[in-house]
Amino acid sequence: MRMSASTDATTAATPTAGPWPIRRSLRYAALIAPTSIVGVFASLLGGDAAIRWHRRGRAILGRAPSDSGHRPGRLRLMCHALLGVLLGLVAWLFLGLIGLMVARGALYGFIDQGPYDGSWGGPSRGGAWLVHFAISLPVAALGLVVTAGVARLHDLLTRPLDGRRRPRWVLPVAFGASAGAALFFVAWLQQL
Repeated sequence: MRMSASTDATTAATPTAGPWPIRRSLRYAALIAPTSIVGVFASLLGGDAAIRWHRRGRAILGRAPSDSGHRPGRLRLMCHALLGVLLGLVAWLFLGLIGLMVARGALYGFIDQGPYDGSWGGPSRGGAWLVHFAISLPVAALGLVVTAGVARLHDLLTRPLDGRRRPRWVLPVAFGASAGAALFFVAWLQQL
């Protein structure tokens, strides 16, 4: 079944329409923090600078703002940018964990030169590499899913800035994810 051109244009203009492929989500997640940091400074300037940056930031993230003519206030833009920085740091944490899983899992034999007597799957290099690779695959996949979820959460968080309603659960989940990621990061640093 073929859709009309007007339907295609409406769907393309809607920021939350369509699937969220992993590649697009990873790009979005990686750019949340930098665009939000600039958004904090733009909201300090206030006025049109903050609104222009909000629209430019949405374009950088690959999401088009609505054409509703809605103009969010300076405080709302500042709060959104600050929460965006937190969610961006959460996304960076999971992107870093994905990188760590690739380095210490899939590339284990290149990273650790042995001896493998105390390694999982040891004492042979092949066994240790195989076990680390097998463990890293589901953990990296989970990291991709969580990172895509953070990107989607930030997109839903942005709805009121475009004059649309956001689900009630978005703010508590955003704060909970930020607090949970901070606790996880502190616990991970303590075990090093």
